[in-house]
Amino acid sequence: MTPIEMSVLTTTSRRGMTRARRRDRRVYFVSHPLLYGLVTMTAGFRRLSIGRTLVVNDPKMMWDIMTKADLNRTGKRTTGQFIQEHYGSGGLFDESGQDHRRHRSQFKQNLSHAALPAVLADGNRLLDESMTSLAEGNSVDIVTLTRQMAGVTARRLIDLDIDPLLLAQAAEAAAAEAARAHLRRARTDGTSYDDLLTLVGGDLEAAVLAVTAVNTTIAAIPRAVAWCSDADLWSDASKRPIAVAAELLRVIAPSPVLPRVMAGPLRTPAINVRSGQRVLLMTRNAARTAGSGGPYPRFSQESASVRAQQLVFGVGPHACPGQALAVAQLAAVLETLAPLRPRVVSAKVDRQSALPAWRSLVVQAAPHHPSSIPVSIA
Repeated sequence: MTPIEMSVLTTTSRRGMTRARRRDRRVYFVSHPLLYGLVTMTAGFRRLSIGRTLVVNDPKMMWDIMTKADLNRTGKRTTGQFIQEHYGSGGLFDESGQDHRRHRSQFKQNLSHAALPAVLADGNRLLDESMTSLAEGNSVDIVTLTRQMAGVTARRLIDLDIDPLLLAQAAEAAAAEAARAHLRRARTDGTSYDDLLTLVGGDLEAAVLAVTAVNTTIAAIPRAVAWCSDADLWSDASKRPIAVAAELLRVIAPSPVLPRVMAGPLRTPAINVRSGQRVLLMTRNAARTAGSGGPYPRFSQESASVRAQQLVFGVGPHACPGQALAVAQLAAVLETLAPLRPRVVSAKVDRQSALPAWRSLVVQAAPHHPSSIPVSIA
């Protein structure tokens, strides 16, 4: 049993966990009912064929596809296809081969642990200001705060002088439009992406990066804060913010489904997939199967926990280069909030978002929180 498990088993109530799970399920059910149905109804199957689409829930199968498969990045109903169809090539998700590897290497360097303090600096200042207000007895909307933080972080990543709030709002609208095209098979004229492209001066790479960074951040942080509050994980968040952040990201899985198209066949002891087959990688189900349904998996070895946490970000050549940024940003939020032990007083689901997310999540400091203001983490 790991130190994290031992701590949580003594500090987290079963009632708190049930409350956290119930609130988080509401996000799925209200904002994305079709996705919720797909995720829940297929959860009991390791793999399941629905027409010509293969749904994969098994962690080992998913790991093999991510690390060993040759994927068609512009296949039917992929993000790459949407970008090429509306805007041409050069949008990161439509790249393959050397171009894809070169950009991934560049992003990993820009988002390395050494670079993270500078990337997160502006967002951390916003975080400190909001926490000061919270400590003074005011309510704080975590979604509004997260949107502001996501905007300033995305602006720094794309290195353009843009109003961060406008950037975040435009990125949200563009992602919602793409989601409607993908998940609901609705037609779209690309208006929201055009608005975002205009805002970033026609830089398609910057637009796609902003969409990815902003929407995953807004989907992840408020949900994680709600879970931490409902399950009362603030003590752990104060002592081990990085570990708690990584575990909560496994549990909430901001991107619950990854649609992929096979560019070639894959045959392993775990799975057999044909060339051209559409695959839905159910990251939420796989990560929870690999763990306990959490947070906090019941693994005998720490390495197994790390593998489960990794699934929600992808692995191997298809791993998200922003994983370290996502964990560090959430850890900063949880660590700063922890001394105030905030509780959720109001929560409304976003019915238009690209990913399961809250439209507002208002919190207040616990009645008997320490009087001292949290120390700046900038």
